[in-house]
Amino acid sequence: MITLKYNKCGAMAFISHIDLLRHIVRAIRRTGFPVKFSEGFNPHMLINLGVPLPLGMNSSAEYVTINTDTAASLFLEKYNEVAPETLRATAAYDVLKNPNFAGKIVAADYSIKHKGAVAFKNEIENIINMKEYIIKYPSKKNPQGVKDIIPYLYGLKVYEDTMIFCIAAGNETLRADKLAEALAETFGFTADVSEIWKYNQYLRDKLLINADETLKNP
Repeated sequence: MITLKYNKCGAMAFISHIDLLRHIVRAIRRTGFPVKFSEGFNPHMLINLGVPLPLGMNSSAEYVTINTDTAASLFLEKYNEVAPETLRATAAYDVLKNPNFAGKIVAADYSIKHKGAVAFKNEIENIINMKEYIIKYPSKKNPQGVKDIIPYLYGLKVYEDTMIFCIAAGNETLRADKLAEALAETFGFTADVSEIWKYNQYLRDKLLINADETLKNP
C-alpha cells in the first residue's frame, strides 16, 4: 500500500470530487501497475482520497492512498509520466495501512495573495490573541450567516504580498476564501481568492503534526 502526495491546481482546481476520483483512477490505470479491487458484483479500485477541496482552490498537499504492492518510488515515477500536469505527485510513501487522512486531518496551511494588507499587519496578526472575532460567513442555508473564527484559527501571518492562514480543516472547518474576503472587507485591502493555495495538512496528537511526518515515521 502506498500514499501519494499530489497537486490539484490549474483546471483541476475546478473539477468536482467525483471527477477528481475519475482522473486519479484513469492515471493509476495508465501506470500499468497492479492495484487491488473490491470484491462483489461491482468491483472498484481500492483507493482513498482526502477531504474534498472547495471548487477553485489550488493545493500542493492532497493525498491518495492506493492498495498496491508496487514500491512507492516506482509508482511515483510512472504516475508522473501518465498523470495530467495539474495532478502530478510530489512524494510517495510506503504505508502499512490506510492513514485515513479524510477522517484525521484537523488543520491546514493556506497562502493567499493580497494587495495592501501589510498596512494592517499588526491588527490582523493580533486577531489570534482575541477571545472572539466574528466575521460574515454566508452559506446556502444562511446567506446572512456569521462565525466566530477564534476556535478555528491556529496561525495568521501577513507578508509583503501574501497572507498565511493555519486554520481548522476536516469535520470542523473554516473556509480560507471566506476568511480572506472577510478580512479584506474589514480592513480595506484586496485579497485574490483565485490565488489561494493549500500547502500543508495536519493531524493532532497533543500538538499539530504535519501529515508528511506521519507518513515518513509510521
